[in-house]
Amino acid sequence: FMTTLFEQRDMTMLRSAQEKMLILASGVRTFFDSMAGAEDTVKWFQPETFRRGGITAYGDVKLAMAPLSIAPHLEQRLLKKLDTAIMASATLAVGQSFAYFQERTGLTGEVAPRCTSLLLDSPFDLQNHVLAAFPMDLPPPDNKSFVEESARFLWRAWKATHGRSLVLFNSWGALRRTHELMAPHADKLGFRLLVQGEMSKRDLIREFRDDVSSVLLATSGYREGFDVPGESLCSLILHRLP
Repeated sequence: FMTTLFEQRDMTMLRSAQEKMLILASGVRTFFDSMAGAEDTVKWFQPETFRRGGITAYGDVKLAMAPLSIAPHLEQRLLKKLDTAIMASATLAVGQSFAYFQERTGLTGEVAPRCTSLLLDSPFDLQNHVLAAFPMDLPPPDNKSFVEESARFLWRAWKATHGRSLVLFNSWGALRRTHELMAPHADKLGFRLLVQGEMSKRDLIREFRDDVSSVLLATSGYREGFDVPGESLCSLILHRLP
């Protein structure tokens, strides 16, 4: 009786593994099939990397495939099946028009007659409360001295804002190098320097919010936006425009 139970369990596990292998095999065949999505699909190899003891190591290689346009997929698989959908964001309109967003998300096809749009003005007094500035004395981003010179600019900016800044980087290398340059001197300005990776994202945002004069250095994962009410975030600095 016990042997039969073990055999049934083993057979269940084997069938589950077989189904997973069949799905993987189908995906691999589709990826290497030159005719599969040849006109409307992009395929690429994506190696996984991780750091161990300060050394970058490479793990598995992912086979990635994505449609060049998701509009028809969204229209057929999602939008046509919905009775109602509300799409709201502060960044949907470009040049006072929703045309770009509608074309990219499948809202210009069969569902177009059902679509209505509303563009509202910002409730914030941006002209009187926001300053956008661009330093003109920094070398080009591809210059070897860019990170060091930009660190000097950050020093001046943080002194002016008394910390209270979020700095977004395009690369981990620039973030780490900037942190190496600035960390030994942060105590001279009287604020705490936080850096992505030293704790979880939730804890890091909480520390940044609670320590009003702190500065947060971050990159991927923080560009989507997060809410920091109050005076903790008074300055947003993009280290390099993407």
